[in-house]
Amino acid sequence: MSEYFTPEPTTVDNEPANVDLDLTFDSTPETSLEDVVGLDDAKAFARNIIEPLAADTGITTTSLLVHGPSGNGKTLFVDAICSELAAEGFAIGWLQHFQNTPGDATEIVGQAVRDAIATAPSVLVLDQFNQYHRDDLLSTLRAEFGRIEQTDARVLVIATTTFDSFSSASMPFEAAIEVGQPDTERACALLETYLQEFAAKGDIDATVDTTDEALRGATDGLSALELRTGTKHAFQSVAVTPDVETVRTETLVESLSVTAESKPQSRFGLQPSQPSNDRFVEDTDVSFDDIGGLEEVKAELQAAIEYPQQFPDTYEECGLDTAGVLLYGPPGNGKTMLAKAVANEYDRAFISVEGPELQDSLVGSTEKNIRQVFESARENAPSVVFFDEIDALAPDRNNVHASFEVDFINTLLAELDGFKDTGDVLVIGATNRPHVLDDAVLRPGRIERHIHVPVPDSETAQAIIDSHAGDYPFADDVTAEWIAAQFDDGVPAATMTGVCDHALRWYAMCRVADDGGSDGDLEVRRDDILAALEDYPTDTDDTAVSAEDSGRDGFY
Repeated sequence: MSEYFTPEPTTVDNEPANVDLDLTFDSTPETSLEDVVGLDDAKAFARNIIEPLAADTGITTTSLLVHGPSGNGKTLFVDAICSELAAEGFAIGWLQHFQNTPGDATEIVGQAVRDAIATAPSVLVLDQFNQYHRDDLLSTLRAEFGRIEQTDARVLVIATTTFDSFSSASMPFEAAIEVGQPDTERACALLETYLQEFAAKGDIDATVDTTDEALRGATDGLSALELRTGTKHAFQSVAVTPDVETVRTETLVESLSVTAESKPQSRFGLQPSQPSNDRFVEDTDVSFDDIGGLEEVKAELQAAIEYPQQFPDTYEECGLDTAGVLLYGPPGNGKTMLAKAVANEYDRAFISVEGPELQDSLVGSTEKNIRQVFESARENAPSVVFFDEIDALAPDRNNVHASFEVDFINTLLAELDGFKDTGDVLVIGATNRPHVLDDAVLRPGRIERHIHVPVPDSETAQAIIDSHAGDYPFADDVTAEWIAAQFDDGVPAATMTGVCDHALRWYAMCRVADDGGSDGDLEVRRDDILAALEDYPTDTDDTAVSAEDSGRDGFY
């Protein structure tokens, strides 16, 4: 007979823990692994954990991570494991949805594990673990799992999390099971289950061919929950349609398509599970001619592409690596446009990722994101991989404290090493803080070539304005030379082009519109530029990095 354990007062360092455990004690889940649709490998793996625990073999798994994107059945899968162990006399406890101070979280989880030991045989479920794991919490779990081993208690701690990668050595769990996005076969099996479920609830029948190619295609990218939602909507549609009493294949296809179109997009523009590596590839039509000035920088970038192709024998005989490039300098001076121009000029795929965007607080996810970026680079070669704000991805490891941050820096280094012998992929990083980068990233063979992208001088400023606004309807006395002269030294290129745009949109156009004029009447005057200057933030960047004072020895 199974039971649900209630936490007893425990102590921490011989002092009362004095924390409130938010443990949920519901009825025993009435499900089993046989009720889980598909996931045959995962179910077999789970049985290899359940059976030794139930048989008390003395050699058991004490911790399990069940991971995967939301809406695909992690909770059902864990329910099934709990149910099968409950049938063997295990007490079941769920710890979920608690919000406490950082110190409390560590004590609560530690206390819950100790209570599970006291109530053994037992299962403790840490639901939605991704919401509250931190480095100190992982250390606590590691210690408590060691306590389970020492006591020989039959305890299984299961954590669920939405991250879909189990690659980080910092995670303390012995085993991991992925409950991922359904493939086509599982999706169709789920549809059959949902069709039976909703047909049994009312007077609507279902005649659906799950081998239909259109239907199979409509399941692509949908989670288990979204498949169920689409099926439910199909039944609802039939229920309100006169003289229609059956959900047919085409009805379900249409409903699933609507579900797919209405699903929320992730920050990368696609869903986080089973993402296509093409999500990183961008179209670019920027050319070097579109970038005013910076001729020396352009020449160095061209050399980085052309030399390995022009002198392949020398590269091979001398063991030269095709090094990556770091563009460094203050923001707003064309680093991103330069990288796009390289890709466009040499007909390469442009794969762009911002450092902060790529980071994920979930352990293991950032490493997976980095690997997917480089997989995309290989699949779309020849290519340019552009890391904007690379300092956010690869800060000096001596200055980071979380082990998972070190993990993804190491992953980045390993991926950079994978391109030493090929010129098909060029890695370009951009930063205005080169001094905070980890030294290992900048070693020969990795991101070896360092190119300073300076703030514009007077001549470059004129070239930038000519390139960006050469077709603008400027008055005769509004020349590029005159506009450039209005800016203080150190103003970035983006500010100069922004002022030109602002003068055209908000002063020249407003004036002509108020007079009832049209395109032919537009003229950007000096007073428009001066007014735009007043509106536009034109402060110079105090963090501007020169080639001479980058704060790092060896920059060149």
